[in-house]
Amino acid sequence: MPFASPLSSLLAIGLIAFVWIVLSWEIVFIFLTIMRKIPGKLLKDHFKEEKYRKLISSKPAWLMHILFIFVIICLFWGYLVEPYRLHIERIQVETKKIAAGSTVRIVHLTDSHSVGRVRNEAKVTELVTSLNPDIVVFTGDVLSAPEGLPMFKEMMKPLSAQGGIFGVKGNWDEWYWNEMDLFGGTPIKELKSDHVNVTIRNQTISVIGIGFGREMLLEESIEGIHEEQYKILLYHKPDEIKNARDLGIDLYLTGHTHGGQIRLPFYGAMMTLSDYGKKYESGLFREGDTTMYVSRGIGTEDDGLLRARFLCPPEITYIEIIGTG
Repeated sequence: MPFASPLSSLLAIGLIAFVWIVLSWEIVFIFLTIMRKIPGKLLKDHFKEEKYRKLISSKPAWLMHILFIFVIICLFWGYLVEPYRLHIERIQVETKKIAAGSTVRIVHLTDSHSVGRVRNEAKVTELVTSLNPDIVVFTGDVLSAPEGLPMFKEMMKPLSAQGGIFGVKGNWDEWYWNEMDLFGGTPIKELKSDHVNVTIRNQTISVIGIGFGREMLLEESIEGIHEEQYKILLYHKPDEIKNARDLGIDLYLTGHTHGGQIRLPFYGAMMTLSDYGKKYESGLFREGDTTMYVSRGIGTEDDGLLRARFLCPPEITYIEIIGTG
């Protein structure tokens, strides 16, 4: 499992060791308590020795009980609560390429990782509809299991936007589900390595989409776009930020990192799966004249520890592009 940095690896090992020690102590405590109470003179007398009594009633033992309760609460929160606490993150971006007084509203969705059971899909449909966006974009990783495709399509089918709904495929989509019709039956227009011009209230912007693994086609995909036209790039990973900056992209919308899913206080993500490690783990970034937003995504990978979120709730991103020109 690749981590964001060597320090992240050490912190992850330390966290796992901490949880293991706390849980192991509680098992030992329960064992000693039971052994002191079961019938049988030999066992009873042995486990009633003073050293065992002091062990299970000492201050360190009670501290371990408190830590055990804390661990159980964190596990409960991380697996059963936070993955379903869908947030709306609201950001504003100003540009002179759109007339003053004009605003273009975009909803950014990513990393649904749908499986064969409902998670946040119904909430997404309701919240996106309530936001009434001009454009909806999806930046990849539709599924974690093929059984999730109906869930994803039910989420997307009711959505509408004046300027259109656009999507690109992520690494999971290309690696595992490339033979499946992921966007068929939904209003999503897939962009593989091309662009569309969208006019919203007399303001024209270009939406550029690059499917995962086609990043070498980015420069080709923007051919024909006027230099003064506002350009939005959809790509699954944040790793193309330098190229986006050099090619004059105004807004780069991406996901993939999930914000780390498991975040530590004062440190943040331990794992991002980005070439840049923690540098672009989630949130708003600026590189030259290019603004990039890295979303924490809607879902989680459906694999053991990776089903959890901690200090990293799922999100829908609502972006207002405000004209100052």
